[in-house]
Amino acid sequence: MSEEIKNYEDLEEKFKKQFKEDITKDEIVFLEHRKFYPNPVISLAPKYCLVALEPALKSSVGKEEGKKRFVDQLFMQSMNNLIIQYCAYKYLCSESFDYQITDVCKVPLTTPERTTIRKKIYSKWENLFSDEIKILNNPKLIAIGYTTEKYLINFTNYSNDAIPHYSSNNNSLFNELLEKHGSNANDLKQSNNKEYIDLYKEIKEFAQNKLVPQINSNSKLLNRQVADINEELFNVIINKKVAQSHKVRYFVYKKIFTEIAEKK
Repeated sequence: MSEEIKNYEDLEEKFKKQFKEDITKDEIVFLEHRKFYPNPVISLAPKYCLVALEPALKSSVGKEEGKKRFVDQLFMQSMNNLIIQYCAYKYLCSESFDYQITDVCKVPLTTPERTTIRKKIYSKWENLFSDEIKILNNPKLIAIGYTTEKYLINFTNYSNDAIPHYSSNNNSLFNELLEKHGSNANDLKQSNNKEYIDLYKEIKEFAQNKLVPQINSNSKLLNRQVADINEELFNVIINKKVAQSHKVRYFVYKKIFTEIAEKK
């Protein structure tokens, strides 16, 4: 770890500096719309750290980034994000905030950029990611998306565990995992199981009453601005209809996190 990086606040300053350096590169477009959004600090000494590659940026970034977010932090902007966190909290960590969630690289990239830009900027971000893991007291690493695994394989604390990314591109993979765990998409579609009926209500209560207060508590420790919930946008994310895709992702994440937790 770099000597000058003594705590998470120092590390985040390094993130911002590297972010600013990278978005001035000629290959990266939409410069005026890229903004550094911090990770939610759920735990500063977690048992597990869920790791993705980088924030996604839609090609329609000019429109998308102009919209307000219900919380100005990453991993908080969609139902799928909240399903991962809910399942990590409930099934991986036995209803405790013993996990953290982060990206290797903090620069949002569009899909076309990933094949070209990653090679040019990732080496420095991998070094900062190593510092981040040490600052977090070397938790067990769990990959979000199987592409992430190759970036974690050299870490001694990589648990060799991964969850599929929630992207719609992985729908067939999720269906395969449903079959592996003794269910299928039609079963879930027809299910009137109370667990799924109450899913949105439980996740909304989790986000409002547990997750955001936990993040705000750590934000105060780090002298960060607390996360204010935009209720209107929050209610758009947490709507009343249980979508089939959310049922599938919840079922798979629940099963995988439960299996990982049972390894201990």
